[in-house]
Amino acid sequence: MNILLTIAIIVTLVFLVLLGLMWLRKLQFDAVHRNFLLLAEKIRGKVIRHGFAERPRFSGNFKGQDISISFTTEGGKGERKYYLTLTMQAKSKINFTILSSGWLEKREFTPEEERRMISLDDGAYLLETSKQGQTKKLSPEKIEEVIHSIHPFAYILMAKSGMILERASTNIATDTHPDQILPLLEGMYALKRLVE
Repeated sequence: MNILLTIAIIVTLVFLVLLGLMWLRKLQFDAVHRNFLLLAEKIRGKVIRHGFAERPRFSGNFKGQDISISFTTEGGKGERKYYLTLTMQAKSKINFTILSSGWLEKREFTPEEERRMISLDDGAYLLETSKQGQTKKLSPEKIEEVIHSIHPFAYILMAKSGMILERASTNIATDTHPDQILPLLEGMYALKRLVE
């Protein structure tokens, strides 16, 4: 009888801990939802959320460009990291990526990759094009100006069909506030105008 009681208590405690974690997650997602509603008041858009513990997403329009904002999580080394992802409609003539050196964590590059890269912002970021010689068609100085307005970020991917910016988030509830999101959208729009 004591064994059954002990098992029942352990199962109940595990259930309560899981319920508490789910409730904290819901509170966090509710804060993001409120932030996206505030953003929808400033620019045209809507919040997409299908369930009470579902991650909210934002879909809208910024200066005539379709945008979306979402976030993902990544677990590892005893901690959970959030990444904020913003996409914007764009039509770049050159496909390129701007990568944070810190995010790359000292990754080794092949000689071929190095020929398609240039250092930006004193090595804090790397600009990589899809083909060798295309870096000459871009303006690193102007790109660096834009980078300063949206720093820090993990990467920006620019393609002929659109662009993606991803940045690590230490607090998803504050990092999704319009005061944080609007400067990112402005920077993405400036970069888009630069390369079209």
